[in-house]
Amino acid sequence: IVIVSFGSPVSIFFSEMLHERFLSNRYAYRTELKMLSERVALAAGTKESISEIARELMDVLSVDSVGVYIRSEIDFDYVSSGSAGERDWAKRVPASELSFMLDRLSGQPKAIVLAELMHNSRSFEAELGHACGDGKLLQSTDILVPISGFSELLGVLVLGKRRFRAVYADVDFLLIENLCSQLGLAIKFREFERMSNQAEKLISLGTMAAGLSHELRNPLVSIRTLASLLEKTPENLSLNRSFSATVQRDVKRISGIVEGVAAFAQDAERPTMPVVIKQVILEAKSALEYRLVPERVEIKLLVQKNVPAALGDSEQLIQVFQNVLENAINAITEWDDRPEQGRINVNVDLRGGRKYKRWVDVEISDNGPGMPVEFQSRVFDPFVTSRDTGIRSGAKGTGLGLAIVTKIIEHHRGVITVDSQVGKGAHFRISIPCA
Repeated sequence: IVIVSFGSPVSIFFSEMLHERFLSNRYAYRTELKMLSERVALAAGTKESISEIARELMDVLSVDSVGVYIRSEIDFDYVSSGSAGERDWAKRVPASELSFMLDRLSGQPKAIVLAELMHNSRSFEAELGHACGDGKLLQSTDILVPISGFSELLGVLVLGKRRFRAVYADVDFLLIENLCSQLGLAIKFREFERMSNQAEKLISLGTMAAGLSHELRNPLVSIRTLASLLEKTPENLSLNRSFSATVQRDVKRISGIVEGVAAFAQDAERPTMPVVIKQVILEAKSALEYRLVPERVEIKLLVQKNVPAALGDSEQLIQVFQNVLENAINAITEWDDRPEQGRINVNVDLRGGRKYKRWVDVEISDNGPGMPVEFQSRVFDPFVTSRDTGIRSGAKGTGLGLAIVTKIIEHHRGVITVDSQVGKGAHFRISIPCA
């Protein structure tokens, strides 16, 4: 009667107590394994992050060693990209030495237990002993898990012998295989990202080369044409004078283009320090003062109260504001429907607060011709300009000014944007982090 009455509750009580005291701790690693899988998608891609994953995996699974081999994109050998434990892992393994293993791993996401394969196949045991006899890559107690991305084998995870003779369950293999799938996808996405960045660089280089070719061709054609005429009639003194003036003008233009390209290509970051933006803008304005009265343009500067210093390089920032202000002056003065009085308003203010990142905001607006929407998306690209270019004496634009400005602002960890409508002027906004 006592057994019938209390047997079931007592059994449940002891089962819960055993689970709480022993089994819950024993299987807690599975939760950690799930969390590690979630982090892999964000962290994987570099050798340092893969090494960290290997160390965490060794602790979570309680194995004596973990190795991660990723296929090289150059020679397709398998390179040690991360490891943990005391085993002396081979740094690089030719794919030919692992062909017997890669055939089994390709096309399927399942883990392989070497001891089982060796037990079921004598030929496999011989192949394994021949390829990895020194034990630097594989041992008979290892487990191999394929690292795949989009059905492509990218690498192999090698798990060493588990401590305390613990046995893997099916759910353990599923969690480990899921982690390797996440790792493979992360590596593949990093590869796509690199390819995309490379394609963007090649497109930019092509655009820049085309613009450079166009800009240099025009002055060179004029020099060559006049040189050929001079060769035919060397006694023509007026042609001599014309040739001399043209050569000086066009060589100066070529020199300006080359210097602009060099400034655009320069990638060295200069030291930064607190800079008073008001002083920087006044310096830029003073460099353009000689044009304001003759060309009927005025620049009004308004600085709001309590604007702190920005973090930057004063010389580079003077170049930035001088370029933007000069562009505004050119846009106004070269517009056929220009207003009687050209106006450029510069407003300096603080954006952000104590709890957020703070920026010094500089808004520059003019009453010039503005620009169409399709041009605004390309206005910061090199050799994109709305001004006249060519061999005429009035040719002035090269399209490098705003490209250089953008690069300087990026080095200052800042942002530059433009908003404009045709016939209603342009509005540039430059934001630079506070010191």
